[in-house]
Amino acid sequence: RPKRPRALILSPTRELSQQVLEVLRGSSQLAKLSSCSVIGGDSFAKQKRDLSKILDVVVGTPGRVLFHWDKSNLALSEVSYVVIDEVDTMLMQGFGPDINKLLQPLITRPDTEQPQLVFATATLTKAVRRLLDQEDLPAVRYVEAPGLHKSLPNVRYEMIDTKGEDKLDALRELLKVRGPQRPAEGGDGQRGAGEVYRKSTLVFCNTVNSCRACQHAIQEAGFTSLAYHGEVPQEQRKANLEAFRHGQVPYLVCTDLAARGLDIAQVDQVVMFDFPLNPIDFIHRAGRTGRAGSKGS
Repeated sequence: RPKRPRALILSPTRELSQQVLEVLRGSSQLAKLSSCSVIGGDSFAKQKRDLSKILDVVVGTPGRVLFHWDKSNLALSEVSYVVIDEVDTMLMQGFGPDINKLLQPLITRPDTEQPQLVFATATLTKAVRRLLDQEDLPAVRYVEAPGLHKSLPNVRYEMIDTKGEDKLDALRELLKVRGPQRPAEGGDGQRGAGEVYRKSTLVFCNTVNSCRACQHAIQEAGFTSLAYHGEVPQEQRKANLEAFRHGQVPYLVCTDLAARGLDIAQVDQVVMFDFPLNPIDFIHRAGRTGRAGSKGS
C-alpha cells in the first residue's frame, strides 16, 4: 500500500544509498520490485511524493528516513525485512540512536510479525556487538567470513618510511614509478579525447587540506586527478566518481567518505597518504582494492 514498504534498507551515506537503489532498479525488471530512495540533500517534496506511491523497498539514510516517519510520510507497519548496511560506520558516525528508534516499533511486534533483520559490516567492533547483543533484539546469528579482520592474500602491502622527508615529494616519486600506463598529454595535464587510463589509484587523506595538497602534487607530476570529500558538492562528487570508475582520470583523491562500501570494480592501488586514525579505517581503505579476487596493492 502507499507509504507502507515491505522492506527497508539503511546505509550511512547518500552515495551508498544511490548505489543500492541502482542495483534494486536493475533487478526490478526480473523481480518486479518498486523502490525509491530517501536521502539527505534531495528534495523533501519529491521524496514525499515518491513515498505516497505503492512501494516494495525504501532505501535511505537513517536521519532522513526518521524525518519522514516522524512526519507520517512513511509507515513501518508492514515492513518484513530490514537491512542495515555498514553498521560499523553507522555507529562511528553517531547513527546508533536513530537506528534504535527505527527498530523499536518493529522488534516489539508479536513474534509472528517481527521482521527479518540483516546487519552487514566489514568489521565486528565492540560497538557493533553491543548493538547486536541488546536484550530486546531477537537472537542474532553471526555469519562471519573466514578472512574477517585479515589482510587479503591477493593484495600486496608496502610501507614507505617518510621520516625526515617531505611526504609530497615521496608521493611524486611514487607516481613516477607506479603511475598510469597512459600518462596525461600536454603541460596542462589534460588527456586526449576518448583515452582511457589502464591503472587506477585511490589516494586517501585524513583532511580536506591534505587532499588539496595531494591534488597539487599529482598535477605537478603531470597527471590529472579528481577530488571526493565533504567539501565537493554532492552532484560533483557523483560525477567525479563516475569519471574515475570509467577510467577517464587515473587518480581519485579522497577522505574516508570514499572508503565505505562504494563499488568500484577495479582499483589497482590504494595510497594512504595520511595513515588512517584507527584500524577500522585501514581495513575499509585497503578493501577498495583486490575486490572479488583481483590483484591490488
